[in-house]
Amino acid sequence: MIIMPYYFLFLSTLFMGSIMSISANHWIFVWMGLEINLLSFIPIMFSSMSNQETEASVKYFMTQALGSSFILLSAFSITSMNLHLISPNMWTTMLFMGLMIKMGAAPFHFWLPQVMMSLSWYSCMILTTWQKLAPIFIMLSISSFANSYFITMIAMIGTMIGGIGGLNQSQLRPLLAYSSISHLGWIMMGLSMSYSITFIYFMIYVFTTLPIMYMLNTLSKKSNSMLSIMTINPYLLSILMILFMSLGGLPPFLGFFPKWSMIQIMSMNNLILPSLIMLAGSLMNLFYYLNIFFNLYINSTQNFMFSIQTPNYTTNLTAILFTLSLMIFPWIML
Repeated sequence: MIIMPYYFLFLSTLFMGSIMSISANHWIFVWMGLEINLLSFIPIMFSSMSNQETEASVKYFMTQALGSSFILLSAFSITSMNLHLISPNMWTTMLFMGLMIKMGAAPFHFWLPQVMMSLSWYSCMILTTWQKLAPIFIMLSISSFANSYFITMIAMIGTMIGGIGGLNQSQLRPLLAYSSISHLGWIMMGLSMSYSITFIYFMIYVFTTLPIMYMLNTLSKKSNSMLSIMTINPYLLSILMILFMSLGGLPPFLGFFPKWSMIQIMSMNNLILPSLIMLAGSLMNLFYYLNIFFNLYINSTQNFMFSIQTPNYTTNLTAILFTLSLMIFPWIML
């Protein structure tokens, strides 16, 4: 990735736009913050000036413009018309749809795997973490007006699409895109359950996804294919597998605890069928993580026995610290 002179300028305005949307007290300023965030992220996306990144930037701009139009239309309906004549579910659903398009949540997810496939790992890190922060906080602020059945349906669709879509992926970026779609389904379910668990789930997702993408960017420039990881340092491959297991929600790793808490709350609210459907989607996520690394370990065992690469101590230390935190932090939470 080539760092252009304007990169840090747009990065600062990117953060400023999201913070403006979160802290705004009027819907127009919420929309303005999201637009500042959008216009700041597009130059970051094609910083290497490749044709693939340019195409991804155009796709991203078109989908974000569609989401912004829904948000602006719902904001206009709230501020300019008599609220007594409008059902709260109507403008809330419209606003939710706009925010879901911006995040890439199912069923408005079709652009996310295609865009991530063409981006650098640094841009993917921003797209899957920071770019979801403002929409999630806005959803939290209006979730009390939303239809709980609508949220539950969207959550079930998201987890199933995220699980099924990742089964046929052999490249890392689309696979992580479908993983993001699945996790957004759990976050959507948390909107109608518990604000604290929703926030904790999102933070755990962020702190698990960031080291995975950082390691993939550090390990190999050819790491967009899973088969290319066979030549990577086997020790780092083991650490990467642990991070993926946490992302998949396998106990006793960090990603298991927010899902467990959410399943408990859903059971107390008699949402047995939705919880089973969402668990099935998460099991599919875990299946393709385990399937990928099981095949990799079998295929790379012979290479590991005869040639062990010299470890990169800086990368090893960073990865080990992240991995240890996944085992220690859950017990601190309890």
